[in-house]
Amino acid sequence: MKHYSRIVIAFISLILIAVAAAQTAEEVIAANQKAEGADIKAKFKTLVTTAKMTVAYQEGEATRTVYKKRPDKIRIEIEAEGYKLVMACDGKEGWGLAPRQKKAESMDSAEVDEFKQNASIDGELATYKSKGLTATLIGKVTRDSVETNKIVLKNKDDKEIATYFIDTKTNLVYQTMRDEQGQGGRLIKVISTFSDYRDVNGAQYAFQVSQNMGSMIQIYTVESIEADTGIADALFAKPK
Repeated sequence: MKHYSRIVIAFISLILIAVAAAQTAEEVIAANQKAEGADIKAKFKTLVTTAKMTVAYQEGEATRTVYKKRPDKIRIEIEAEGYKLVMACDGKEGWGLAPRQKKAESMDSAEVDEFKQNASIDGELATYKSKGLTATLIGKVTRDSVETNKIVLKNKDDKEIATYFIDTKTNLVYQTMRDEQGQGGRLIKVISTFSDYRDVNGAQYAFQVSQNMGSMIQIYTVESIEADTGIADALFAKPK
């Protein structure tokens, strides 16, 4: 009888493994979108996020405020020691205004395209198909003792755009990994870790984000996230 029980347990284990193996990238992403409250986020017209920004092992901090408005409008303000850096895009034209700079400078088309990638209120996993990206489920991977589903996003040229590690227990994004352009055009591997998820109007957002860029670790501690506060289009327009 004990031998029979072992056979049954082994059989059930094999079935569970087969079911897990049959899971697709679309199913994992769908579970993630449900956990994040994607249907609620889709109704937001504007989003304002304010966070304290620090660099690990260094003193001082800055305040970073991100304004987003559909479609493709974004403005980022970084303030520290009485100085302010502003970068914005009105959906078509992008510009920046550095501290002590009297006139805003326009971004080139490549910079605008890259900057607009941050403008989505819905998030990359909600819009990857509409942007012509494909998602591939690599399998289960442990990251910092957290079991995750690893998903790779690629463009039409089969180039990796981003890698997502989604917590198998919460279905929330635990970590992302992507190449970003640094100074001098050098590509930097940026690993972002998300934690302290909180409810905002029924949707889930990470209130702690750590970005490891190899030689530097930036930490964002979110102070507030506000949806549909009403933002004028003029906020995103280039100053004349």
